[in-house]
Amino acid sequence: MILILTAPGACFSRYLNGQSISREICPGQNSIFPMNADRWSNALHFQGRGQNVYGQVALICITLAFGLITVGVSCVTLATEQILTYAQILISGISMIAFLVSGGVETWYATGYDHMEFFIQAVGNGVFSGCAGIPGCQIQFVVKGWAVAAAFYFLGAVLYIIDMALIFISREK
Repeated sequence: MILILTAPGACFSRYLNGQSISREICPGQNSIFPMNADRWSNALHFQGRGQNVYGQVALICITLAFGLITVGVSCVTLATEQILTYAQILISGISMIAFLVSGGVETWYATGYDHMEFFIQAVGNGVFSGCAGIPGCQIQFVVKGWAVAAAFYFLGAVLYIIDMALIFISREK
C-alpha cells in the first residue's frame, strides 16, 4: 500500500525508432511529475483524468479483503480444530486469482496507462522530452514504486499457490 500511495520513482526514457537516446530520468517528488496519492485528482500530468488512478484504492481494498478473509478462515480452522481443507483451498484459489488480476492492473498503471506518453511529449513544447519535431521519438514511462507493488501482488499469488499445495498435502494429518 505504501508503494502505491507514495509512488516513488516516476521515471522517463527517450527512444528514437526503438533505440534508447537518453538515460532514464527520474525527477524528484517535488517536481511537476510526482505520482503520489495527494496529486491524483489535480496533478497536471493527469490532464484532469486523475480519477483513473483512483482504481489504485480499489486494488488496495480488494487485496486487503482477500488477504484478511484467508487469515480469518485459518483462524477459524485453528480455533475450532476442524479440518476445512477444501474451503481453505477454494478461498486461497479465489484470492490467488484476485492477486494475479491486481498485479496485472498494477503493471498497467506502472507503465503509463494510456495517456502519459502523449503528455510527456507535450510538456514544455517538447523541451522536457526532447522529442519535439523528431519523427519516431517516443517516451517510455514507468512508476517504479507501482511496478514493485505489482511484483508484490504476483508474489502474493505465488504464496497462495504454495499455501494451497501445503494445505492439500497436509489434508490427512
